[in-house]
Formats: sequence, C-alpha cells, structure tokens
Amino acid sequence: MITLKKVTYKNIDEIEKIKWKSPEQDGYVASIDASLSCAYIWNDPKEQGLAVPYAIYNNDNVAVGFVMYGYFPKGEKDYSGTEPFYYIWRLLIDQNYQGKGYGKLAVKLILDEIKTKPYGEAKHVYVSYVPENIASKRIHELHGFVENGKISEGEAIALLEIEKIRHI
Repeated sequence: MITLKKVTYKNIDEIEKIKWKSPEQDGYVASIDASLSCAYIWNDPKEQGLAVPYAIYNNDNVAVGFVMYGYFPKGEKDYSGTEPFYYIWRLLIDQNYQGKGYGKLAVKLILDEIKTKPYGEAKHVYVSYVPENIASKRIHELHGFVENGKISEGEAIALLEIEKIRHI
C-alpha cells in the first residue's frame, strides 16, 4: 500500500532526498526540481493548464517517489489537438525502491483521481516516455495505455480513454 501527498513546504525536504535515477536512466525523465518549476508555471486549470505534484509514500511513511499529472483545457498539438486532456507528466521512484510495485500503484491512484475529472472534462489521459524506458512503458500498458504512434520531443505517446480506466 502507498499514499500520495501533495507536495508542500512540509514535505519538500523529503522529496529533494529522492535518488530517482541511476546512470543508465539518465535522460528518461526530467528532475523533480524541473517538475516543481512546471507546477509553479502551469497553475491555471481554465486557460493554460495545471500541474498537480505528489510525493509517493510507502507504509513506513518514507517518501519513495514523485508523481505529477496535469490538466490541459485547450488541448495541445502533439497530444489531443484542441481537445482538453489529462497527462501523467512525471513518475519517479527512488532507485532504492524501484522494482517493488510503487510506480504501478502510484499510477493507479493518479488514474483513480483523474477518473473523477477534478479539473474539468476530458476524454483521454496521455503519458509519454522515452522509448528505451521499458519499465515506464510496461507500467502504463498494465493500466491500459496504448501507444498512438506519435512521437513528441523524442518520447512515445500513449493514451487511455478516461471512461476505460480500470482497477488492476
């Protein structure tokens, strides 16, 4: 079991301690600092879009990762054109906790939240990942994401209809 807690000034120190990549994972995903910068900039759910960052905690209340999703009310060319959509923007698991199912559980919890459409209507949730990041691809395929054949900034794009979000 895991829990997600919104990133605040109370847990930022714990999040900054997450060692989220090994040398072979370099280039797979942007840093937590870059993600939090995006969350600061993308903060308008009605016009530009919104980023929602969470820390991932295990049963021992240790921060084991970071996940962030976004909502884009006006769409985006590489993803949905002009249709609003949700986007699993970041998923990082501390290298000491990788391979233990935390990523899969975090995506499940994020999808459960997205299914409620908390920031607005949308038909799809998207994710993108470096094609060599097999772990990310597998996690998202388990939840029903299917690559749509598009590439954006070197990342494969996969999508899932919100109405088809299922429990795994």
